[in-house]
Amino acid sequence: MSVFVKHLHVASFRGIPQAVDLPFPTSPVPSSVLIHGTNGTGKSSLVDALEFALQARIHRSQHFDRPSVPSPFSLVSPSSDPTVSVTLSDDTVVTRAIHRDGIAFQFDEVPHPRFAVSPMILRRSDILSFWSTPESHRQIFFRDFLQDWTSEPWEELTDVQQETLLTTRLQLKASRRTVAQELARITKVPYEDVPVVDPGLDQFIRRYVYGGMSGRQRAALRRRGMTVTVNEDVKKLTDTLRSHNQSIKRLRRKLRRVGSPNPKRYLHPQDLLATFSDRLTSAFTRTSPTATLVDSVDLVPGRLSPTSLSLDVSLVNGIRCSPQQVFSEANLDLLSFLIVLTVAEESARRGQARVFVLDDVFQSIDAGIRLRVMDYLFAEFKDWQLVFTVHDRLWKEQLLDLCRRHSRPIVTLDLLEWSHQHGPTIRGVSAQIVHRLRDAIRQGATRDICGLAGRILEEICDELSHRLPISVQRRRGDRYTIGDLWPGVRKTLRRSDLDDTVEDIDKWLHLRNIIGAHYNAWAEGVTIDEARAFGRAVVTLHEGVHCVTCRRWIAFISVGGQRTGSWSCRCGSLRVT
Repeated sequence: MSVFVKHLHVASFRGIPQAVDLPFPTSPVPSSVLIHGTNGTGKSSLVDALEFALQARIHRSQHFDRPSVPSPFSLVSPSSDPTVSVTLSDDTVVTRAIHRDGIAFQFDEVPHPRFAVSPMILRRSDILSFWSTPESHRQIFFRDFLQDWTSEPWEELTDVQQETLLTTRLQLKASRRTVAQELARITKVPYEDVPVVDPGLDQFIRRYVYGGMSGRQRAALRRRGMTVTVNEDVKKLTDTLRSHNQSIKRLRRKLRRVGSPNPKRYLHPQDLLATFSDRLTSAFTRTSPTATLVDSVDLVPGRLSPTSLSLDVSLVNGIRCSPQQVFSEANLDLLSFLIVLTVAEESARRGQARVFVLDDVFQSIDAGIRLRVMDYLFAEFKDWQLVFTVHDRLWKEQLLDLCRRHSRPIVTLDLLEWSHQHGPTIRGVSAQIVHRLRDAIRQGATRDICGLAGRILEEICDELSHRLPISVQRRRGDRYTIGDLWPGVRKTLRRSDLDDTVEDIDKWLHLRNIIGAHYNAWAEGVTIDEARAFGRAVVTLHEGVHCVTCRRWIAFISVGGQRTGSWSCRCGSLRVT
């Protein structure tokens, strides 16, 4: 059974100092999610939170003390433990928190079993690093892919941990020399003749601890009930030598494994990569504008070294060359993107959940290729939950149109701004807040109802103000308060069949300022019936301007380039006249 992400809760994590909740609707089918925001608005923090909760990593690393890895701690609330919870479509909740104990980090390091095969996030830097990795060891790029978490891992060490192990090994060797000097003093043997490792140490012990008797001779004496004479002082020192030798051997073995994968956990890429060539060729010829020149693209592992990965391109005229010799930079980026997609498909066949995050990756792919890639992605990944982050508004609108064309449900979250104190300001979660408002109307307090109703009304005004002709002139991305926007929205909607609802909201809007937005002593006099009237009016307005089918807001209907007097959602099931 496939599992998808249903809900994300983030608190005190990276650039999110306050608690944030994001819906990922999965009924009746999993919705894709589009997170839009300019650089610096918190998109990466949300994506990193998803990776941390499900895969126990940030940027594929668990070494959070490295300067090159984003810190999981919010710099605004560094004393609070970062906590992320993900609710899956089967209603299981995955919660992961991290605690700092001095310089060490304590957290559950094992990923969720349905997200343990391969990385679930593809970042722009991944596409670029594929080609910057030398061909002679390019298989290392796939080091984190196609893992088997049923086997024991080999521990990967930070620089600090490696230094600690090296220091400990040197200390043991120094202690071993001191013990050898003491043995030389007791046994009257020159120091340079005292063996500290096997096999010489065994002979030394036989002679100076047991008086020259072998183990078989000592056993025969014990069977006869005779006592074996032992030099206890020498035995104690030689036992210490053997203990030191065992510890040094373990440390040497551990240090040798640094940077080397456990062969039982990591499937050898060369066993699989060579089988991907047909799929990769098909994907490339469907998405690249230069596809008519290409006959095949072949992955050739192990040609230069055991970890090498070469790519051969066969052209229709019979010429065989490398991708760099024939492809533009845009096609190279496309090729690396398609290779990762192919590995992601293989991961799903091996049990990985069909959830994939594309974090601003299309900025590395030319605009002319993007649409072809998305057509391919939506056609081949029909039953996947895809999460996109973008910072280009035009590309956002193109993505939404593509989703509509492919009948693919998608939820849009707009990150309008970010502050150190509060983190990102998110638009697009109103559907979830409406559900909470309905619950609050049934059983909540006046402050809960007015607060939630005020938040929903703010989003309604923000969305409608650049879709309907209101008196405030504005552009996308600018900032206005509800006091600026509501009068214009109210004036426009009063001429529609939402007139009664608008009047009800206008009647109770003062409650938002009295109790919902700011502390006010007058709030104690607001009754639950008044709060419920305000809340119900906002719910009704939201239902009248936001479609539950296509999840789009109403906008003007144009016929022959002329605007009519009606407004409709994108799918046409919601109409306001």
